Amino acid sequence: MTPAQLAEKLLWRVGERLAGTATALERQLAPPPPAVPVDAVVTWAGPDNEARRAERRRWAQREGAAESEGSWRFADHGELRYALRGLVRNAPFLRRIHVVVADTGPSWLRTDDPALAVVPHRAIFPDPEHLPTWSSCAIEAHLHRIPDLAERFLYLNDDMLILAPMTLGDAVDARGRVKLEPQWRAGRFPRGAPRAEDQPHIARARLTNALLDRRYGARLRLWPIHQARMGRRTAYEAMHADPIFAPELARVSAARFRRGDVIDPIYLQYFVALHTGLARLSSRSSSVVRVQRNIAAMTRDLARVQARRPAQLCVQDWLDGDAPEVTAALQGMLEILLPGASRFER
Repeated sequence: MTPAQLAEKLLWRVGERLAGTATALERQLAPPPPAVPVDAVVTWAGPDNEARRAERRRWAQREGAAESEGSWRFADHGELRYALRGLVRNAPFLRRIHVVVADTGPSWLRTDDPALAVVPHRAIFPDPEHLPTWSSCAIEAHLHRIPDLAERFLYLNDDMLILAPMTLGDAVDARGRVKLEPQWRAGRFPRGAPRAEDQPHIARARLTNALLDRRYGARLRLWPIHQARMGRRTAYEAMHADPIFAPELARVSAARFRRGDVIDPIYLQYFVALHTGLARLSSRSSSVVRVQRNIAAMTRDLARVQARRPAQLCVQDWLDGDAPEVTAALQGMLEILLPGASRFER
C-alpha cells in the first residue's frame, strides 16, 4: 500500500467515525421527520429446489450463459424468516412489507395478513419476455413497479437482517429525505473501464459510475453499504424516464443472469437519489458474516455479532453446494439473534 493509499484509507476511517458521531447527535437534537408512510421490500432468492435448478440450467444452456456468479446465490438457508422477524420487531413504523418472489413464497409464509404482500416477478416486469430471470439486478431494476409501493421504502435482500430498534427518524430526515449509508472503509466507488481482473460487481460499479458521470459530471462517490438501504420510488421513475439511463436499464432487465457488462440499478438509484436531493448520507452500524463450511469460524463470527449487536447484519452465502449441517448451525445462531416467530409465519 502506497503512502497516498494509506492516507486515504485513514481519511475514510475518520469520516466513518465523524459520521457516526453526527448521526448520534442528530438523533438527540434534530427535529422529527414528517409522518410519511414507509414500506419494506424484501427479495427472496428461492425456491431452491431441483425443479428450479433444472429450469435455471435449461435457460443457461439455451442462452449460452454461465448460470450465475455462483450457484450459492440461490441457496435458501431460511434467512427470509429472520429478515421478516427483524423488520416486524425492530421497524414498527413500516406500513407494509412486500416480498418479491419468482412465483410464490415459501410454504411457511402467511399471505393472509394485509401488512404483507407477496409480489411475483410477473407483476413488476413490463416485458414478459424477460422472464424467468435469475438476475437480482434485473429484478432490482423494477422495484418501483410493485403495486401500491410507498414513495419511501426500505430495500433488503432476504439475507439482510435488522438487529436493533429502528425509528422513522433513522430512515427519513426532517426534510423528508431518505438516509443512505456509504461503506466508508471501502472508500471510492470505482472508476474507469472494467478490467479483466474485476469481479462482476466491480465491473458493474465502474459502468454505473461512468453513466452517472455522463448525467451529473465526475464526482467523488463512496461505495454504498451492502445492507438494508432506503429507496425512493420517484428516483426509480426518473431513471427509467432518463434518455441516458433508460437504455441501460432495459439491457439489465433483459439479462436473465447476473453479468459484469451491465450497470447495477441499485447503485444507480442510490446515487440518483443523492444527486437529486431525494436522499442524504447518514451512518448506522453493520456487520457481515459469511456462510461457510467452517462451522466453528462461522459460529465465532455470529457470536461476535451477538455481543456487538450492530444495527444491521448481512449473512453472505459463499457456500457452493448443499451442506445441511451448515444450514442447521446458521439457523441455530439466527434463532438466538432473532428468536420467536413473527406473525407472518405459519
